[in-house]
Amino acid sequence: MTLEMESPRIVFADGDRNSVQVRLQIGNLVVSKATIIPRLMRIGRSVVRVDGIGGVETHEQYRHKGYARRVLTEAVNKMKSGDAALSILWGIPNFYHRFGFVSAIPAHIMSLDASVEHETIPDGWIVRPFRWEDVDSLARLHNEFIRNSVGPQLRGDSPPYSPAWNQLREEARHECKVLIDESSTIVAYAWACSSDVWWTDFLPRQDKNSLMLAEVVAADELAADVILGVCVDWAKSKGLSRIDVATPPTGNVAAAGMLLGARFTIQYHRCQEIMIRCLDPYRLLTQMEPELEYRWLHCKDQLDKFSLGIFTDEGNVTVFLDRDGAHIFEGIHDELDGRVFIAQHELARLSLGAYPPSAILSRLDRKLEDKTAEVLERIFPFTGAFVCPPDSL
Repeated sequence: MTLEMESPRIVFADGDRNSVQVRLQIGNLVVSKATIIPRLMRIGRSVVRVDGIGGVETHEQYRHKGYARRVLTEAVNKMKSGDAALSILWGIPNFYHRFGFVSAIPAHIMSLDASVEHETIPDGWIVRPFRWEDVDSLARLHNEFIRNSVGPQLRGDSPPYSPAWNQLREEARHECKVLIDESSTIVAYAWACSSDVWWTDFLPRQDKNSLMLAEVVAADELAADVILGVCVDWAKSKGLSRIDVATPPTGNVAAAGMLLGARFTIQYHRCQEIMIRCLDPYRLLTQMEPELEYRWLHCKDQLDKFSLGIFTDEGNVTVFLDRDGAHIFEGIHDELDGRVFIAQHELARLSLGAYPPSAILSRLDRKLEDKTAEVLERIFPFTGAFVCPPDSL
């Protein structure tokens, strides 16, 4: 029997680090595939299970037959049956929206001229190239940097390591410098990458005459000042006129850049780049409960209590808010104080807070009562969400 006579079939294959590859096969030939990659995402004080989608590919001679659509549909169904609350991917235009994904988080760049005067390296401190045995220290610095942030992914500081760190083994395309203080402690790192690394195309750079830094992370303000100076000198040593750092305008490195006159660029996209969808609203809000509770209990002019029904195309949830915190229940309970009818992808956007909540809530098909809108804006505020580009695998 020839391949053309065999029926395409879906196969699920286990991969590294609990990943699952979704394959469409004709006979033993894999003609289209995608990989589900389990991750942990910070949403403030909560850690939320997300499934990343990567490695989406269809063999050239089998394209335009609907095979990628079938693979992605099966991948979404597989993720819904698991324990992840959200799915995230880095998407091309006009494709992934068919599977419920929407653009959700902007790209950030901090630009700094290499001619700026900067902090020098203190006596007893050294800068050297990254070694693989440094990865535990870098992971701890990264996870501390993203503490209470919204959008970044946690990276393990012990084996098996996050795929993000494995990119540093590609010495031809990635370089990393570590800053070590007088006590022999790594207090900062700067991770540079060449322009042929695919995710650099997602970043809002003005030109290529800059040192592209995927991450610059520091333990404290002094380390931030020093590592930025290291990056400026690094750019000048390559004959470049600027550094571009993929970082939001928050944290000690951004503050150090501000004091040196840095420029910050935030780029939103309509239907591509960093995209997200909600897999299960109950799982999402349950996993977000610590952060929802914090937001509710610490908002000004707090109400005594409010019961909110959230109706979505992926399931319904009831949120009880009172003086004790937030309580999440699957399904809709009686005697609601407010209701919101919202698509799963808009709930995903609200959960990350990359847009002002009023921008989403005011555009819903069903107009909200004022008190319901007020409560939603309290528990889903604008957060300045961001992602770290090396986590794009």
